[in-house]
Amino acid sequence: MIRAGTGLARGQADDAAIEASLRAVEEAGGSGGPLAFVFATVPGPLAHGALHAVRRVTGARAVVGCSGGGVLTGQGEVEGEPAVAVALLRGEGIEVAPFCLHGLGPEGQDIGLALAEAFTTARPPTLLALLPDVRGLNPSALLGGLERLRPGLPVVGGVAAGSPPYECFETEVVEGALVGAALAGVEAVIGVAQGCEPIGEPYVVTQAEEHVVYRIGGRPALEVLREAILALDNPQERLQRGGVFAGLAVDPAKSPLGRGDYLVRNIVGMDQPSGAVAVAEQVRVGQTIQFQLRDAAGSASTASPTTTSASSGSASAPSH
Repeated sequence: MIRAGTGLARGQADDAAIEASLRAVEEAGGSGGPLAFVFATVPGPLAHGALHAVRRVTGARAVVGCSGGGVLTGQGEVEGEPAVAVALLRGEGIEVAPFCLHGLGPEGQDIGLALAEAFTTARPPTLLALLPDVRGLNPSALLGGLERLRPGLPVVGGVAAGSPPYECFETEVVEGALVGAALAGVEAVIGVAQGCEPIGEPYVVTQAEEHVVYRIGGRPALEVLREAILALDNPQERLQRGGVFAGLAVDPAKSPLGRGDYLVRNIVGMDQPSGAVAVAEQVRVGQTIQFQLRDAAGSASTASPTTTSASSGSASAPSH
């Protein structure tokens, strides 16, 4: 049987890592196991000691993770202050191949070969966890290369965030890398807890070039964005609590669209004269776009039913 435990603690890196690890061990029913994930909002120079603490307390054979703007477990969510979250995976028959890859290039052209060499499990992997630094790697190219290498392989994870972002590999803090783990012997039941709320209305992109959206529904993209923000109750207060993002519909045939139906990407620039909005993702004419507002309460409220649904869908799902 596969079991997992999570822990969350606020405070200085080392102390928070110890407390979070102890909680994860308690939930998982003991220490040891093939893998521990660690996510932290602490500065990179302070994370080194935290990783040693996670390894020591959990007894995990492999430790991977990354920095984030916030951390979330079933015990709560922390943003804007130092915190560490730990997830410990335990169970018989689980194989884990952790990896830390450098120099893949922005378009991920070497991703196939690099990841093939990282898959050192005796059995074919059934799940891949990826934690990239997108400053030097295009996520779309990464996933596209992976799909060519391993069609249909379930992929989970997220990008490192922070100022600057960093990745965690064993007891080392690294930057500009692709960190992750290939797992064999697990059956993946995947759910998504969306941390953003759609605002305004969904429209079709009518003019775009690469990452820049010029017109939405025949109007300047910036005008549509302003309209969505001004329609909010207390827009200034809402913006201060969370940033605005662009959401691209995952399934263009689905209607109506709601929370969780979008690929959410950062807005990386705006141009007043042209009314253009730059998005951290390739955008095509004809795609459905709707702007999104960061919703911390919503991410926590959707996480619980998501994990409950996943757990009921498989006997081998993690026990939280």
